[in-house]
Amino acid sequence: MQRRAQQNRLTITDQAREFAEYFMVWTTVPKTVTSSQILDLYRLRWQIELVFKRMKSILGLGHLPKTDPLSAQAWLQGKILLAC
Repeated sequence: MQRRAQQNRLTITDQAREFAEYFMVWTTVPKTVTSSQILDLYRLRWQIELVFKRMKSILGLGHLPKTDPLSAQAWLQGKILLAC
C-alpha cells in the first residue's frame, strides 16, 4: 500500500493504515461454522481459482470472442482439443 501510494503520489490515511493490518472475509455461512473453518474453505477456494486462472492462460481463454452460446461452445471445444 505504501509503495503504491508513493508511485501515485497519494497520501495514506491513518484509517487505511489501520485497516491494512486486518484480513476481512464476509460470508453467508451459518454461525455454527468457526472462523478457522471459514478461512480453510477460503484458502481451498483460492487454490481452485488459481487453477482456473492458469488453465485460462495456458489455453488462451482470457477473452471469448463469441456471443452465441452454440458458437461459444464449439470455439471452447476446439481450443480444448487443440491443447490436448
